[in-house]
Amino acid sequence: AGEAFVFRIRATDEATREVEFSLAEENGRIWGKIVEIGPDWREVRLRLDELRYFSSWGLPPIPEGAKPDARRMTLARFMYGNWLTEGTSEKTHGFEVSSLKIIWGE
Repeated sequence: AGEAFVFRIRATDEATREVEFSLAEENGRIWGKIVEIGPDWREVRLRLDELRYFSSWGLPPIPEGAKPDARRMTLARFMYGNWLTEGTSEKTHGFEVSSLKIIWGE
């Protein structure tokens, strides 16, 4: 408990306002959160308890009270798609990430 992920991110196009950050565990569980971004570099700090389980991805249910475990993470990804465009899908969208780190023992 208490671990966090910290990353620097910015939008490269004015229509891009959000990205989805997700983490995959070795057991196949996917956790994540939609993060607001803008044209200026922003440092985002996400505690593990802020992430939600992505059951909408067709994943099996998890036990009640299950939480993400940074020790079992195998993949971190930043995703973008139509579910984030809010009527701007015809415009150019993009973002940059300059760093990603894990903070232990907070």
